[in-house]
Amino acid sequence: MPTASAELTHHIVTAKTLADNQGQWPETLPNLDFQVCPGEQWIYEVSSEGEMSLSFSHGLDWLKIEENSTWALPLTYKQIY
Repeated sequence: MPTASAELTHHIVTAKTLADNQGQWPETLPNLDFQVCPGEQWIYEVSSEGEMSLSFSHGLDWLKIEENSTWALPLTYKQIY
């Protein structure tokens, strides 16, 4: 079974590969279902400023971990092209 960090990494690599081939972030990404939590998904967005973001579709109230903590659960990624 994949982990959340493995899924996020896979989607990031897919987005970066497509962006490299197209010269910009793709409008959509394939297969954004969240395998770790069935019924949820990864949300992929590209802003008009060129920032791509991937995030988990469901907020986790119990996840109140400080940024850069070794216990942080990777559920969001952002990058400008």
